[in-house]
Amino acid sequence: MKNKKYYIGAVIGIISLFFYLVLMRYSFKNKLPLMEYKENNNYLETLIVVTDVDFEPYSFIDNKNKIVGFDVELIYSLGEILKKNIDLRLLPWSECIKAIEKNEADLILGVVTGSKYTQNIYSSIPVSKDSFVLFGTKKYSNFDELYDKKIAYLKGSDSKNLFLKPYKLDKKAKGYNSYGEAFKSIKSGENDFILATYSVGRRLGKKYGDINAVGQILVNKMFSIGVSENNKYLIEELDKAIIQRQRDGTIEKLTSKWLKRYIEVISFKDFLLQHSMVLVIFIAIILLSIIFVGIYIYKKEISLSQEREYALLEYVARDSLTKVYNRKSGEQMIKQIIDESTLSSYHAFIMIDIDNFKNINETLGHDGGDEVLVQIAKILKKAFNDFDIVIRMGGDEFSIFAVDYKDINSIEKKLKKLFEILKEGIVIKNKAVTITLSIGVALYPKSGIEFQELYENADKILYEVKNSGKNNYKIL
Repeated sequence: MKNKKYYIGAVIGIISLFFYLVLMRYSFKNKLPLMEYKENNNYLETLIVVTDVDFEPYSFIDNKNKIVGFDVELIYSLGEILKKNIDLRLLPWSECIKAIEKNEADLILGVVTGSKYTQNIYSSIPVSKDSFVLFGTKKYSNFDELYDKKIAYLKGSDSKNLFLKPYKLDKKAKGYNSYGEAFKSIKSGENDFILATYSVGRRLGKKYGDINAVGQILVNKMFSIGVSENNKYLIEELDKAIIQRQRDGTIEKLTSKWLKRYIEVISFKDFLLQHSMVLVIFIAIILLSIIFVGIYIYKKEISLSQEREYALLEYVARDSLTKVYNRKSGEQMIKQIIDESTLSSYHAFIMIDIDNFKNINETLGHDGGDEVLVQIAKILKKAFNDFDIVIRMGGDEFSIFAVDYKDINSIEKKLKKLFEILKEGIVIKNKAVTITLSIGVALYPKSGIEFQELYENADKILYEVKNSGKNNYKIL
């Protein structure tokens, strides 16, 4: 009898939880948070800021005709610190890019860090992170199906170059000036899928039709505030303001308020669809509720297990001192990229040696030498893109595999950026230390089509640099 009562109580509790989740879903869908930061016109200087008109939940116009969203509240809060008025304008994304390029705007919100479209824009430190996935009305069961599908993307974004082009999915892809137009093309049947951020797709997919995420996460990207070339002096000031808002908890609060519910919280309906469960009839709600709880717990355990496994793999793949990839894992990654590349691809294998490292160890001690290695690893990651592979080969030797560079000039631009950063020096044990590097570069496929061939050629050209005076680079 006790077991029966316990079972009935558990079922009632599960049913209550189900209706609570439905109520919370309805509440999330129909209630928008109020603005907390508003434009202030009492300052002497005004910044013209542009952002995507339908980049929900980052920026959009609500049903009361007010401009709201994560980016909106964030830029007004930063304006308070900067002591500048904010003239915020919502435009189609392609128009936002044009406004910055023509110097008709000072700042642009929601730019992808390291994007092709922001090469001439100075980016702030990142303020948010989001995942890119495909949205549609029907799921795809395997990746090969995508090659026969029409995929929409946002013009002026890096979606095409970031994912579609590298995966050879750009032949049937079509760009749109706004996310709204792109999502409407899915509803009309003009396209099969749209590549968009997960949080944006979850809102607009419901707004423009029953359009949902239809596959796994394809890529993760950081978003920043872009500054036009004419106002590059603002970067340092803007970064300080972002750091202050990070320290006082504002960014965390806005992230929780605007983004977390769309990135992390999965609705009951979405959860069932994701796990291929079908809601048969309303009479079976008790049985489905019990199955739901069981599967949720099981999937949670699997997810935690996968996270632990991924964390362990990452730990094994990383150099214990510098946290960049170690030689073994770096070589495996490079070989895999080369195996998947064609002779029309362009990569660069860059060998780096710290000049006079023995003297550094003798002067600063081995702990100081270790700190130099850590600082150099950070500088290398800063000078190159997120998708370039930074490796500690051993001792004071590093390497970088630059993936899909445009031309030799783009590699030289990165190397010059690296040398400019090094000129500023680094601080070790409260002492300013000047570090120089000798660098040899071998190009794929020009200087080799196998890893070992690229490595030997880059190493050879590196020692030519060292023998000719160090503190320089040479490309083979």
